[in-house]
Amino acid sequence: TITTVDDGAALADLTFNVDGNITLDPVGGNVVIDGNLSGSGNISGSSLYLDNDIVLGDNQQIYFEDDLGTYIESDTADRLRFVVGADQMLLLDEDDGRVNIGYAMKLGVGLGNHTTPSAALHISSSGDGALLRVDGGTQSGSASPSPAALLFVTGSGPGSAQNTAALS
Repeated sequence: TITTVDDGAALADLTFNVDGNITLDPVGGNVVIDGNLSGSGNISGSSLYLDNDIVLGDNQQIYFEDDLGTYIESDTADRLRFVVGADQMLLLDEDDGRVNIGYAMKLGVGLGNHTTPSAALHISSSGDGALLRVDGGTQSGSASPSPAALLFVTGSGPGSAQNTAALS
């Protein structure tokens, strides 16, 4: 059944009520919608091509696997999370000024695609340039070592003694 709902003016709604599928198969290959398209349910296809932005509402995810364990989300303003296998792997948070690697994850810099980092931070280089460069200026605040250090390393070594090193 195809019906129109019209109030006698120029505006009218076209309604399809069918017991099966609605197939649009134009000879030219395109179905063009000039205006907004709304609906409920799923959209399936092999590719999605857009000439403009994708805007998601609050607390929405972009999923990459059928199990819904791998996704990207913005769970609050100015924050982006990358979740893989239901574990947060990367957090970009502009409001708090931080980039975090997920808890108990390892970060490899300069490693090959098939190399697993052997430490929390594993930096590797095969080039002739500097492997690691640390630049710094004057530090202030109670959390900074005194005198100001360019690189401050702390950790717990064997036993309960704490090991600290500062390079100025």
